Amino acid sequence: MFVLFVGVVNASVTVSSLYSKNLPLTGEPGEKSEVIFYLSNTDEKLERVEVSVLKGQEIARLLDSNLIYDVAPGDRIEVLMEVTVPLEGSEEVNLLFDSLPVDGVEGDGTVSFSPNYIVGFNVLSTVAGADVGETQGEDGTEGKEDKEEGKKTTGETVLWMFYSVLTFLILVIFVVIIMVVRRRRMEIPAVSQYANVSYDVPS
Repeated sequence: MFVLFVGVVNASVTVSSLYSKNLPLTGEPGEKSEVIFYLSNTDEKLERVEVSVLKGQEIARLLDSNLIYDVAPGDRIEVLMEVTVPLEGSEEVNLLFDSLPVDGVEGDGTVSFSPNYIVGFNVLSTVAGADVGETQGEDGTEGKEDKEEGKKTTGETVLWMFYSVLTFLILVIFVVIIMVVRRRRMEIPAVSQYANVSYDVPS
């Protein structure tokens, strides 16, 4: 699996996924898809991350019962989400990855706000093949606009073919005329040469 998006939750935890704002999830209306986010720990101590859905709760839900993940050094943990493609248009989903303090892990004695990171991606609804509303009428036949467009395209094609054939014929006639003129010019000097020859008739 190729990871196309990588974000940083804090100095040691990263989150990665196949989807982002520029790489949307697409599917047919009502289709359910499983999206996986990967949490990785590059530090030498345990990290704790809480995951929640900030936006898009109508179409997205996290599948794990426990949404607080302990990420050990070198671990790569999967965060599973189920996404339902909207019936039309697009929807945005935002997830919050919040870094939490870990009990029993020694720190430097300072107190700070927990760093967090928001991951967002778009979910687009598509229809297999052509859009029914654009290509068909209410009775299942082609729409009037499509028919007119087809007739217009056919007329333009026929007109283009006519002009192409006409242009070709004009070029052929022009070439033939040039060849005939050149041949006549070559024949005229030969006739003049023979006309100037005199013969001595014995008396």
